[in-house]
Amino acid sequence: MKKVILEIEDSAFESFMGMIDLCPQVSVVEERDMAIGGCVKMDERLKQAVHLMEQEHLINKRYDYAWIKVAMESIDGMPFFKSAQSFVDYLVEVVQPEKLPSESSISKMMSTPRGKLFEWTLYDNPDKGEAQRRNNIVRRFFNLTRGQ
Repeated sequence: MKKVILEIEDSAFESFMGMIDLCPQVSVVEERDMAIGGCVKMDERLKQAVHLMEQEHLINKRYDYAWIKVAMESIDGMPFFKSAQSFVDYLVEVVQPEKLPSESSISKMMSTPRGKLFEWTLYDNPDKGEAQRRNNIVRRFFNLTRGQ
């Protein structure tokens, strides 16, 4: 069994799906629109996701980028960064956020989430509301970059 990922122009979608029906050995596993305005490149999707989250005031503390880094390390297909500094360098060069975090603000917070992605608890802050806020940042980031 092989899995193939295709990009299909909207105008060709209906006829293509009709051709799939002619071959019973082929099944559609997943169908979705392109993420954030049809951007294909991961860097561009990440940049647009962060900028939208800044406009939505979801990222309102510089250390909020730490949650994004931790999430990226948990999600297949996302860039991986060896250090907090390499992540900050990526933000500077590619994402260009409004509020640039420092390496120390990222590295200090990287170890605070505990548990499963989207269900984190925090060792640095017992407030359930803050845990929910951080989980919401990660959930929104994931949804934006995956086009859900």
